[in-house]
Amino acid sequence: MTEGQVEAPAAAPSLEGSVASQPPDCRAQGHATWARTLVAAAVVLAVGASVGALSFFVERALWLHPPVTTRSADGWRVESRHGRRFSGLALCGERLIWQNGPSIELLDLAAGKLRLLGPGPGMRATWAPAIGERYAVWFEAVSGKASTADVIAYDSVVGRRWKVAEIGEVYSLPSLSGTTAVWCSANGSATAVSGVDIVTGERLAIADGYGSPHISQELVVWSAHDAWPLTARDLTSNRTWSVVPAAAGGRFAQIVLAQRVLAWGQPAVGGSATSVMKAGVGGGTTQVVAAAVAGLEGPAFDGTTVAWAQDGPAGAGGVVMARRGESPAFVVATRSTPILEVVVSGSTVAWLTQQGDVSVIETGELPR
Repeated sequence: MTEGQVEAPAAAPSLEGSVASQPPDCRAQGHATWARTLVAAAVVLAVGASVGALSFFVERALWLHPPVTTRSADGWRVESRHGRRFSGLALCGERLIWQNGPSIELLDLAAGKLRLLGPGPGMRATWAPAIGERYAVWFEAVSGKASTADVIAYDSVVGRRWKVAEIGEVYSLPSLSGTTAVWCSANGSATAVSGVDIVTGERLAIADGYGSPHISQELVVWSAHDAWPLTARDLTSNRTWSVVPAAAGGRFAQIVLAQRVLAWGQPAVGGSATSVMKAGVGGGTTQVVAAAVAGLEGPAFDGTTVAWAQDGPAGAGGVVMARRGESPAFVVATRSTPILEVVVSGSTVAWLTQQGDVSVIETGELPR
């Protein structure tokens, strides 16, 4: 495939039969649904569809371990099976996506439909996905030590996945806004922050050197070593500048960009606690969202709501917190085990815990 071309997308098989909110024999129904998918794929092959599409269905059926998904009082609960571990939560609107071992899975929170998106045929490694209003994007490779990886996109409107581009060794997770995905990878013998329009296949050269980029609309920010300053670049004007908000300095715990506003964790100098902060990329005041947080996970930020997790009372378990604007922070959920990841979008927050050998994703609704 030449640069700039996009392969014809292959269908992503539905896992909706495995959703446990179906009748009591849902697990058997899930197996039957998967079998029907294989039969349908065989029929397609018989009338001349690609062998690659069939091999995707067959290969996934042999080792797929879909999670168990049930409705909870105010959202969903997703549990892993056979010792698989979830990671890489991403949320946009009603679509929640994550990594399940080597699989990429997406749950439509409105319809309750679970869908397997990857990996594709012959691929055994994936990287945590990113998701936007319509598209999702992630990397796939034959192994975690491969020198090249494929950029894979998924269109939630038409239900199709396709290979967008091939890149070198992966150095960062992807970030997505609209149709533009950015990442850091090897570019021949050099390292660069790069991007691509996942619909047209047009490649973007953003900056040489290492960085972990984040994109929101036309703005990309990155840091070489998880420390201030950030570098910002406007993809429309190609203007590049340095960003150091007031009260920011040294290293940061995690950073997220939404609508030209940054939220991040700022560790205390010489201390174990971390404060959650928020500031505009263009300057202005810095808001302390939460001070001296013990055991911070996050923050997550959608442009309106900042969400994070912290240690529970006396350091036991974990608490999911949220704050909007100048309003006081409030508790979203309290759990007996630590919260490992938190994501937020609109009125929905989702979090990840590990309970023995079982990974658990839960969602909840924020007060309006």
